[in-house]
Amino acid sequence: MLLHTRNKDRFILLGVTSFAGDVPLKEVVEVDTETTGFDFIDDRVFSLQISTKHGPLIIDCDSVPIEEWLPKLQGRKLIFHNAKFDLPFLMKKGFFPHPRNVVDTMIQETCLTLGTGYKVNLGDTAKRRVGAYIPKDRQKTIKMCIRDRMT
Repeated sequence: MLLHTRNKDRFILLGVTSFAGDVPLKEVVEVDTETTGFDFIDDRVFSLQISTKHGPLIIDCDSVPIEEWLPKLQGRKLIFHNAKFDLPFLMKKGFFPHPRNVVDTMIQETCLTLGTGYKVNLGDTAKRRVGAYIPKDRQKTIKMCIRDRMT
């Protein structure tokens, strides 16, 4: 895992040891955001995760402006799980991808499981489709640290 930050000390406790600046992206980029809340107007992105040719990259948006990375995503095929949530936060920063370049795996999973009662969140979808378990405990820990720092 790669990390782009100007505040390395904050992430050492999470076990991240690789710090990266500019890395080459793939033509198809998986994208996820971590935010301080659910309201794109009042809340903000504190972490942007994207796939690169060298593996996942976490961008610490508290120390590296997200605007440095958004132009690099323009024109690429972008894969989100729940783009309806992530895109308004990115659009607030002036990023407007062409609709044909946006893939939403949550919508796809909803269509595939319609009427079955299956949950379509990322964790349940990953477990069902590829047998991967995605724990939320680290994400919640990071969000608590960010929220505490903001008060």
